Amino acid sequence: MSAPSEPILYRIMPAMTPLQTQRWIRCLYRVPGCAGRVLSCPICGGEPDRIEFQAPYSDLDHCGACDHVYSRRTPGRLILHLMYRDLSYWVGDKAHQGITRIEPGAQWQQYLAARLGALRKTGLIEDRPQKIFEIGCAEGMLLH
Repeated sequence: MSAPSEPILYRIMPAMTPLQTQRWIRCLYRVPGCAGRVLSCPICGGEPDRIEFQAPYSDLDHCGACDHVYSRRTPGRLILHLMYRDLSYWVGDKAHQGITRIEPGAQWQQYLAARLGALRKTGLIEDRPQKIFEIGCAEGMLLH
């Protein structure tokens, strides 16, 4: 079985609800050609020693050699289009964080202060200039 034709999916997407979109994404992860497979650690090439977390679309593997955690499956173009075709993923996630706009402002200072405070409590950063590398940055404000 091959991946569904992109034009066909693009035509039906506007009529889909968020729940329908999630169902499509789950199905597409199982269709050959719609998602890639990561067989070894993308950092060091080591083998996974356990499943770190069972995520909705792809399990997260733990590398036994370097402790990196990575997604076992990578989304293809169709899946990425379904996930990020509009800002709905961001709109649904921002309200509980006190965010009302994507532009920089006071709300973001509170958001960043809370995130950095949590990192300080865990000892991951200290009260001096730090370099932070974040993957999965959503709107990217921590990287701004």
